[in-house]
Amino acid sequence: LEHIYVSNGIYMLMLLIRGIAVNTPAVNVGRDEMAICIAEIVEKIISFYKCLKYFSADGREDFFNHNPTVSYVDTLYATHCLLVNSMQLLSEGSNVKFPFLELLHDLRRKATLKFQAYINSCSTIVNKYLKSLEEFHGLLNNGRIKGYHTSLDLLYGEYEGWKIKWQHKLPKKIWQAAMGQLISISVAFFSNTILKMDTLTSVMKKNLKNLLSPFISKCGKLLEVSD
Repeated sequence: LEHIYVSNGIYMLMLLIRGIAVNTPAVNVGRDEMAICIAEIVEKIISFYKCLKYFSADGREDFFNHNPTVSYVDTLYATHCLLVNSMQLLSEGSNVKFPFLELLHDLRRKATLKFQAYINSCSTIVNKYLKSLEEFHGLLNNGRIKGYHTSLDLLYGEYEGWKIKWQHKLPKKIWQAAMGQLISISVAFFSNTILKMDTLTSVMKKNLKNLLSPFISKCGKLLEVSD
């Protein structure tokens, strides 16, 4: 499963779950025996599911991570609802207890931690750009603000790149929350650090606001769904 596409993996999961629904007997005769067999299938689904990763279109590059040393992000956010539905299906009218819910919660917890670690690595990149902006604040006293403008453009490029990668692969609420978290780092930095510098003159503040207003406005639009 080294180079598996996410869409193929989800399709296979759907086929397995549909197979469970078809093979579940409508009467109680042998239902528990069938349930035990199905439970084994569910365990195989989970085992297979743990191997699913996000890859780019060519199937070779890790879809999310800018750094190949960062752990892969599981496809939990795209498939957990299918697994929950199958768990409910298996539990109806059966005396067999399934460890499915615990396994699912454990899988979700691990995937959530892994996903948050990825977002934290993105936050590090944002903070790196913001730190560089502090070095340019002295230029705001005159017309030489090209360096500041360039840094803002590069930071926006990072935001835009993440949005393009995420919006078609993650549920709307997930990618919007992650994007909002990263954008809020910049907004808080500008509001609480840059604009409150004692060394800023009124002219410097004006120049700075003229740079930041369109930047923040563009970042806000990244939270909207686009084609």
